[in-house]
Amino acid sequence: MKMLSALGVTLVVLAFVPGNLLKTLVLLGAWGVFFWPLQRKEAILFVAMSLLFVVMNYGALDRGVFFFTDPDLLLMPAFEFVMWGFYVLWLLRTVQPGVPAGSIRVPLALAVVFSLPFMLVPDHVLLLVLSGSVVLVGLILFHERDDLMCAGVMALLGAAIEYVGTGVGLWGYSNPPAGGVPFWFVTMWSGIGLLARRLVLPIMERGWKGAYTGIRFTPTGAGHD
Repeated sequence: MKMLSALGVTLVVLAFVPGNLLKTLVLLGAWGVFFWPLQRKEAILFVAMSLLFVVMNYGALDRGVFFFTDPDLLLMPAFEFVMWGFYVLWLLRTVQPGVPAGSIRVPLALAVVFSLPFMLVPDHVLLLVLSGSVVLVGLILFHERDDLMCAGVMALLGAAIEYVGTGVGLWGYSNPPAGGVPFWFVTMWSGIGLLARRLVLPIMERGWKGAYTGIRFTPTGAGHD
């Protein structure tokens, strides 16, 4: 219930709080309450994911894949600089997946291949085909219950965020289909959910060296609600 409330408040703030800076401040304050107590590794995760997706978003924005209606910096509004930290942390707190054993070498390669179409391909159909192919390969390789849960829950989160955001005019897509959101949003969000479990979580729990070398680790879950 706590994480569902956090999502509900986030959607309300995005839809109704005026001004990008005020949105950002209210969101950070609300998340501080919902995620309290925040572990150090979770804070690092939040910052790292936020920074990573600033880079990835800029590539997609620069290619015209989508656009924000009221950008502040780097073609993005202020609140977008912290949103992806929230999305990934919210997912891990909600699903609480076990930490997968083994090395992250394959998930890391999958993440690189998965990210490229979103930064390079502006065509919606081609983007759906390419990203969907990578997600399919990922699910063939990794299909434990927690993998499927992370992919599925992240897709549902994406649907809520995308349709609220486009519905109130915060962002939009070039040549969108009926409904305003291209269908590749499902493959994008579900793929990120899968990679959050297979790549991000092992690094958060074991560190880069332990995750990359595949030091044996007993799954303990990602956090608490």
